[in-house]
Amino acid sequence: MKNIIFIYVILSFNIMYSQSGEEWKLKVADRVFIDFNKGGDSEYLVQLYGKPELSLANSISDKNKKGKFVYTALKNYSLQSQKNVKKICENMGVNYKSFLIVNALLVKSDFETMKTIAKLPEVKYIEANPSYKIDVVRKADSNQSRSPNAVEWGVEKINADDVWNMGYTGTGVVIGGQDTGYRWTHEAIKSKYRGWDGNSADHNYNWHDAIDSVDTHNSGDNPCGLSIKVPCDDNGHGTHTMGTMVGSSGSNEIGVAPDAKWIGCRNMERGWGQPSTYIECFEWFLAPTDTNELNPDASMAPDVINNSWYCPASEGCDASNYSTMEDAVNNLRNAGIVVVVSAGNSGPNCSTINTPPNFFQSSFDVGATNSMDTIANFSSRGPTTGYGASILKPNISAPGVNIRSSTYDSDSSYGNKSGTSMAGPHVAGAVALLIDAFPSFKGNPDTIEHVLQNSAVFLDTDQSCGGVDGTEVPNNTYGYGRVDILAAINYVNSLPLRIKSFDAELMSNQTVLVSWDVEGRNIETIELQRSNDGYLWENIDVSINDQSSFIDKSPFSGYNYYRLKINEQGEISTFSKIVFIERKSKPFIVTYPTIVKKGKNLIFNIVGLKDRIIEINIFNLLGEPVFQKAFSILEESQNLTIPFSGQNEGLFIISIMDKKSKEILKTSKFWFKT
Repeated sequence: MKNIIFIYVILSFNIMYSQSGEEWKLKVADRVFIDFNKGGDSEYLVQLYGKPELSLANSISDKNKKGKFVYTALKNYSLQSQKNVKKICENMGVNYKSFLIVNALLVKSDFETMKTIAKLPEVKYIEANPSYKIDVVRKADSNQSRSPNAVEWGVEKINADDVWNMGYTGTGVVIGGQDTGYRWTHEAIKSKYRGWDGNSADHNYNWHDAIDSVDTHNSGDNPCGLSIKVPCDDNGHGTHTMGTMVGSSGSNEIGVAPDAKWIGCRNMERGWGQPSTYIECFEWFLAPTDTNELNPDASMAPDVINNSWYCPASEGCDASNYSTMEDAVNNLRNAGIVVVVSAGNSGPNCSTINTPPNFFQSSFDVGATNSMDTIANFSSRGPTTGYGASILKPNISAPGVNIRSSTYDSDSSYGNKSGTSMAGPHVAGAVALLIDAFPSFKGNPDTIEHVLQNSAVFLDTDQSCGGVDGTEVPNNTYGYGRVDILAAINYVNSLPLRIKSFDAELMSNQTVLVSWDVEGRNIETIELQRSNDGYLWENIDVSINDQSSFIDKSPFSGYNYYRLKINEQGEISTFSKIVFIERKSKPFIVTYPTIVKKGKNLIFNIVGLKDRIIEINIFNLLGEPVFQKAFSILEESQNLTIPFSGQNEGLFIISIMDKKSKEILKTSKFWFKT
């Protein structure tokens, strides 16, 4: 395979690059030229420059509002950025698919159309759309299969069953699965499907199929069909992973979060996917649509997404297409969604976490352990290599050897599989339990990952990777350790109350944005209080610890004092420091009348310039000064009256200046009538 690719690369340079040194060719990946050398139309991804500013999303605590903000910003940006590429495609009669979660389009065209697109200045790069390979699942030892009527060993190992006894089972949390599809009618996962109400199924906003053609690695018709509107699994991998996340039945507890709901997207055709199919699923999770791919709704997005796939260099993934996939993962995090990724099954050597998406900083990578809390031999190790700076990975580890779960053979079939594909779902389920226990964590991936990592069971090894000793925490074998959801909940409950930040900011529209970051034990409510003197306080907002900011739309004129009153269980209350903002009325000046008759006065209404000195100058049309005087403004709103006479009839110009800064505050004109 490597020799063939090498020959094609040589041919592409001989045929394409030898003809001219046009700069547009530098924006096209070698593999794209290779694909076109095969003849006919080819499929490629067009990556454009620029992305919207999404940092404001961090100040939005409500997950639905955060997701809507991110979706809207990405949509509006892509509409403007991509219009020229779309126009070329439409004029040439070329099929294309526009993405918004990344600033890119999937195009299938002839070579000349690709060349025209590449010449656009807004086009950053044209990359290939190779096939991604499913995260290879290792054969399990059937002799270690657990019998039914038992909590599966992995679920028990991370203490999920103890958390159920505390009343946390994943209620109110939605898990997204991006995989080979799902046998949604399986007894272990059917009742957990968000599209099932107990009597009938509604697949709108709950299922999407990104597979519209048979992959070149496969032959024959797809057993599920293409672009299907009902969930189906053409490989079995997806059904098994979903069982570990939410599965349960009368005979077996196989899932970590049995009362969580799930939604799904098929991104692989019998185990093979492409950047475009993964991006399509990522985008659908950002704002799920109906089954006609219409009416996207960010409020229907999941809280966590499980991903058990990777793309090695041997399958065409390289530095030319890494950044596109990373943008998708980053934007999901911006929208408040945790992106769980299997670390891969290329161990035991160091730096085998070397493929997308597991080497992205924003992916929450999971290694695999066995029942003895020892790392699986196959589990990939860090640090990451091949893209950007080397990063310590995995983030965390979880059970991934001989995991019994649902299979796609029938609605009641079960089987054992091994792989980091089996470990990742344990962590996705743990995320659901953590959000159930602490609803304020919803939409905050940083907090969720911090808690899971810092409460993990420390595991050490004699293997040192990347200069990090295996006895350190974290290390490149286990990350921070093996996930323990009971310890995670106890960790949060044991935290002493800490007010990490509390600030107020006067916005341009004269409202006040008050923001805070509070963590600690057993917080029941947080009251935001306001005062105009720092002594008498009123409540202006009460939260249940599920928000971290508030906009005061009607602040006092002058000084506004703010403080938090944090109420914990046991009738314990703690006050924050006091912050204050001085709100001055927005300066404005009104002059009237516009026609001044002889013997009448000019009137100036001055607002928002208290304690400043202004100078009023009046000029005739020749630019000659006819009046000049300074006034001290002593009130927030003050009227000035100026008699005006002794001039010929005509038009006069008024200039009002800040005496100290020399800033011109206003110019206007009036007609003097004799």
